Amino acid sequence: MWARKRIDIGWLDLHFALSRAGMRLSKYLLTNKCVTPYIESEWSADSDAFVCLSVRTGFDILLAKLKLPAGSEVLMSAVTIQDMARIIEHHGLVPVPIDLDPATMAPTPEALEAAITPQTKAILIAHLFGGIIDLSPYANIAKKHDLILIEDCAQAFDGDEYRGHPESNVVMFSFGPIKTATALGGAILTIRNAELLSQMKDQHSKYLFQNQWSFFKRVCTYTVLKFIGGYYAFGLLVKLCRLMGKDYETLLNGAVRNFPADEFFQSIRQQPTSALCLLLKRRINKFNAIRQDRRIESGRLLTELLTPHFHCPGTELIRHTFWVFPVEVQDKTEIVSRLRKAGFDAASASQLAPISPPESRPEMFPRQVSKCLDRVIYLPFYPEMPDSELKRMARVMLDIKS
Repeated sequence: MWARKRIDIGWLDLHFALSRAGMRLSKYLLTNKCVTPYIESEWSADSDAFVCLSVRTGFDILLAKLKLPAGSEVLMSAVTIQDMARIIEHHGLVPVPIDLDPATMAPTPEALEAAITPQTKAILIAHLFGGIIDLSPYANIAKKHDLILIEDCAQAFDGDEYRGHPESNVVMFSFGPIKTATALGGAILTIRNAELLSQMKDQHSKYLFQNQWSFFKRVCTYTVLKFIGGYYAFGLLVKLCRLMGKDYETLLNGAVRNFPADEFFQSIRQQPTSALCLLLKRRINKFNAIRQDRRIESGRLLTELLTPHFHCPGTELIRHTFWVFPVEVQDKTEIVSRLRKAGFDAASASQLAPISPPESRPEMFPRQVSKCLDRVIYLPFYPEMPDSELKRMARVMLDIKS
């Protein structure tokens, strides 16, 4: 069976991570002081990069150092991980969702500008599903209203091809476990204000280091997950779970949980271990552009096969890396069941969800994108799937449609 997603990391990368996670503590601290500046200088020649444990970590520090007035509004793409809204609220600010056009999974510039009030201080735009939005219209709006423009590129890494819009004040890239070119953690932010960057780095330097043993265990976990993500191994896992009366989805979701809810801020307020930084350096320097190109070609093929009969959110963007492949359907239960019987582990749930509007602004409920996501399933999709299997998966869906 084709698993819904494979971890984008090679066996040699995992071996490298395991060996580095076993370094002596003295060497680990020394290496951390050397490797982080190297990553930052390689990422940007403008001395504006910042390496941290996760996008959540960087975003938390950013809001702390911006010191926006209590009650300030942050206009944000209506669909994101819920932790981003949680961090905004933790800093006494108000997240305000802006509805998205399902064709591009981006807010329209008109909707964004109409949502601005005297309390609005920042805009957070997320590139979703691997699509890359042209941020020029949003940058113009931010400049016009003197707002901070924050760009969330967690799902849109494309090597050297895109490092953020030049007019964004802050750009955030994630290298978490399910991301493109994963380092099993880590994030790189671009902060285009030298004083703000200095303050953020100073705050970050006061955090304790991530536990080296914890990172070693994480590498072991994802080594196992990479193995069972293979076609035959995953099919065997599903069969064994069914025989034992276990839900394999619950099992896998528990294994990939990043930050426990009850210790959330304690978990994100750490410096990355040296082994993670070394792996991040390796993953960026050895980015597999050929594999990425193959994924993009597969995404275009699947889009061509399905769009005459199904709506595939976000695919109307000109630039797209196809990090995942969502499809809007009428009967999620039936189609997911039929796909799984045919050997394709489609998913009907995701960590992405619409953000609820504040009580004071009920009119900002994102109706359009909420309706879309209620009908979305996610197809198995990665470069290892041959075109013949992509076509077979499309035929299963088209047979149901007819």
